[in-house]
Amino acid sequence: MSLLIKVLDNLSFLIRVLSFGRYFDVIALCTSIKLHQLVCFVQGNFDSLASSGVSGQETSTDGLVLSNSEVYTNHTTEADDLSYYKKRKRYGRLGLVRVFSRGKKKSADLKDRPLSLSSDGDNDVSDLVQIWQVNKTIPISQWKSSAVIAFLHVHLQMPMYTDRCMENVKSGKVLADMSDIELSKSLGIISYMHRRKIRLAIEDFRHPASIKYPKMGDIDHHFVAHDWLTHVGLSQYSFTFETQMIDGRLLTAMTRKDIEKYLNITSKPHQDSILLGVELLKHLGYDREVLGKRKEKCDEYDHDPLVWSNERVIRWCDSINLKEYSSNLRSSGVFGALLVLNHSYGPEELAECLNIPVEKTAVRKHLVGELSSLMINAR
Repeated sequence: MSLLIKVLDNLSFLIRVLSFGRYFDVIALCTSIKLHQLVCFVQGNFDSLASSGVSGQETSTDGLVLSNSEVYTNHTTEADDLSYYKKRKRYGRLGLVRVFSRGKKKSADLKDRPLSLSSDGDNDVSDLVQIWQVNKTIPISQWKSSAVIAFLHVHLQMPMYTDRCMENVKSGKVLADMSDIELSKSLGIISYMHRRKIRLAIEDFRHPASIKYPKMGDIDHHFVAHDWLTHVGLSQYSFTFETQMIDGRLLTAMTRKDIEKYLNITSKPHQDSILLGVELLKHLGYDREVLGKRKEKCDEYDHDPLVWSNERVIRWCDSINLKEYSSNLRSSGVFGALLVLNHSYGPEELAECLNIPVEKTAVRKHLVGELSSLMINAR
């Protein structure tokens, strides 16, 4: 009878571990019970079990005695549960093959490294960064699947397409030869701007020698949507730019028609500001560090207005006794490059943006003198 209780306990534990999906515990349990005894129990043959109990033989294999306390001690210690749930959280519910084959994988060179994205993503993103650093100088035709994933996830920052990419794109050569329609079907990319962004990047990696601005690829869509648009004075379009994932390449390729059609920006002055903002980036070679350093140098002194942000222009208006009107420049698209690069933009246009009444002739004349003085060495 005591042996029967033990077996019942073991079967209850079997049901418990099956319900939690802990397949490796099932393996341990099955190896600790003689297979023919388990079959006998299921068939109701108690005589076979009793005989082994009468003979004084313990039901054990490899030194594992299946008492109730020992079963739970072997399989449900606090440390084991913590380790199990950490693995479960990262990898999800794994099959037996994946559980035991994971530890047998040999380390491979990063160029040929197989990739599997986990649910938390922290370690995988770190791996992808390493993979990209190794592969970004290699011709796209030689990229393996892992390099293509790193290209999308790290370089273009478009992780939403990596799952479909892992299924359908096995190499850089395949990616490079894909048409716009194939990108749409194979990767599930509905947005035309997203597909165009990928294709522009592919062209750069297919013909690296023809790249005019090597640092253009460093201008990601987060920088454009937040830092660059704030600099230009059009932060109200930040959500649209981020949703469309407008990076340096895509921003440069866009025409006035594209801005109106795909970004829904219908204001002609705002379109002008965006295009002149691109000209500013070209003037600086798309180097964010150069822009930052030049802005810092002219933060306290009225020189180098080319790199002035919208906020810096507002502060300049405050300093020339136009504080009453300067707040009207917020979200107007008026920034340094507009004043310097657009020669048709003068004191009259700035006065209109400041909303200085026409009858305030003295104020407008004052603005003409101050702006002319500022532009002497800038243009």
